[in-house]
Amino acid sequence: MKFFSQTLTVLFSLAVLIALSVGGYFALEYLVGIFAKIDFQVAVVTAVASVVALMAAWIIASSLSEASRQIKGQSAHAEKTTTYQQLIAAWKEELQHEGGQGLKSSDLRSDNLEALECLLVLHGSPGVVDAYGALRALATSLSPQRSELVSQFTAVLLEMRKDLGLSVQNLKAADLLQLLFNHETAAPEFGATQQPQDLHPRVSLAAVRRKDLHVP
Repeated sequence: MKFFSQTLTVLFSLAVLIALSVGGYFALEYLVGIFAKIDFQVAVVTAVASVVALMAAWIIASSLSEASRQIKGQSAHAEKTTTYQQLIAAWKEELQHEGGQGLKSSDLRSDNLEALECLLVLHGSPGVVDAYGALRALATSLSPQRSELVSQFTAVLLEMRKDLGLSVQNLKAADLLQLLFNHETAAPEFGATQQPQDLHPRVSLAAVRRKDLHVP
């Protein structure tokens, strides 16, 4: 059955190719006959005008296609920005939960956060998805340290900025967190020394899993 289907497809393709070739031949013969009946100079002018018209149509079609791509790109960028903003706000609230005490697994199962994570799957860049996955794994581990959560949250913020085309050069993690939690009484801590975090903190999912399993 499969061989018969493939044979039929090949025969149909050949028939279409032959039909196009015959049609092109007769169309070319018709055009040659028309140009043979008119004056040479008129024929040249007509040919040039036809070429110009075709080029103009091609340019217009290309411009419309490029404009359509730009509009779609702007719409996708706006949706991505909105998703990142809402996700930052949701995690800001989670990190402040109960005056800065430890997160609970139930805190990360809200309908709002799950809906935002679905949007992140659609709009997030690979770097953002990877950093966020590590943050999620840390938050649901057996004994998450708040300093590690804050550090990985900062990594997510940096990846988001990169994905939106914004610079992260000379950008301090402390400055980002100060902007987010400047007016809050339950702002998360950097750690015992209150020193700024590494500008590019990274926690891999594999490392998180090893920690949960207590594997050295």
